[in-house]
Amino acid sequence: MKLTLLAVLLVPIAAPLDTRKPEPKDCSVCKGEDAKMKHAGIESHGDFRFARTDTNTVDELLDKVNIHWIEGKHVKLGFSDISFMSWLEGSGSDEKTDKKPTRIKSLANGALAFEAYARSHAYLERAEDLYLRMQDILQVDDSSFPQVNEYGRKLPPTDPSFPYMGKGPFLGQVGKFEVLYVSGPKEHALYAKSPDGLRGNGTNVQMVRDGEAMSVALHLNDGGMWDDEGVTGNMLHHLTHAYLSGYKHNSYDTPVWIQEGLAHALEREYSPLFTSYCATEDVSSQGRGTNDWNDEAKEILRKLKKPYLEPMLQKASSHALTFEQHVTAWSMVRFLLDEHPDEFAAILNDLHGIGEGQRRVGMPTILTAQMNAFGQHLGMDYKDFDKAWAKWAKKQVKRG
Repeated sequence: MKLTLLAVLLVPIAAPLDTRKPEPKDCSVCKGEDAKMKHAGIESHGDFRFARTDTNTVDELLDKVNIHWIEGKHVKLGFSDISFMSWLEGSGSDEKTDKKPTRIKSLANGALAFEAYARSHAYLERAEDLYLRMQDILQVDDSSFPQVNEYGRKLPPTDPSFPYMGKGPFLGQVGKFEVLYVSGPKEHALYAKSPDGLRGNGTNVQMVRDGEAMSVALHLNDGGMWDDEGVTGNMLHHLTHAYLSGYKHNSYDTPVWIQEGLAHALEREYSPLFTSYCATEDVSSQGRGTNDWNDEAKEILRKLKKPYLEPMLQKASSHALTFEQHVTAWSMVRFLLDEHPDEFAAILNDLHGIGEGQRRVGMPTILTAQMNAFGQHLGMDYKDFDKAWAKWAKKQVKRG
């Protein structure tokens, strides 16, 4: 499923905020009415479990900002109430000044991004679209995963031969995936480190509630990417990590090159204008960069000697990848998505669910499984893969 590209550029500005807690009936899209919510794929506008506690507790923790909560079929999302204005467009100049008239760009549904309730709906739709795209890549659907009872306990499959697919219905997780977008780094750090928030090590993607769900925390000042396109891309990048990590339950880490390559691929399917990197709240995780990574990949092939894949297998985290390796990982995953989608789905299937959620699995075991999966599904060892990818990459033209 192709994600809709919103081209409207937005800039956060300081403005007085309504101190009253947002209520479902105030929503400009669905008015909190059951029929309209159901039609929009919305299950609730708050009062649900979130992070390590619930939305009410997070509201109390971040009491300086209003958060618009929304819950869809697979994703729960909170978006900080922050005022936006469009970049001002001059009639014949790129210069932006408050003396020129404000005009909303007419592309796509950009106007949605100006209003808080509509913005929360729009971002949830994009998160749900990405979820469906991930299902397409993994070649699964909701029926592929075990169901749980009202207490969150896994129900036995109706078919005893049903393979291990995690512990719950959301790509194998018991709980829905979560996203919180707050206004700035101060709020992000408070939420990420608080026992009522993520209570973690500061990374943007974490397990919460004893492994029940994957939760993503981001802020709007990250990397100076103010516009709607960049903010969305950053969310999609980190959600891709969460979705892939949660596949068949997040019991251990999967190879970094696949994680980063797929996250870059799906972010760049939405827009190639921004590049996100996973980081802590103290390090910018996004920035503008060259939008033609196919040319970057060709340049890497001209400059670097083989091997290409094997050096990335030794990297313990995305921070250890060089820019050239980020590009290479993206291009290799793009190669698999375009030329070997069935085999890629089978490889990802083999790399997840090892140990059936009962134990953590070390990277040597995972890399052995990856090597075996390449041989079984692609009929290639790593040298053969390098050659096949390089031949393909040299023929690619600019995307987008």
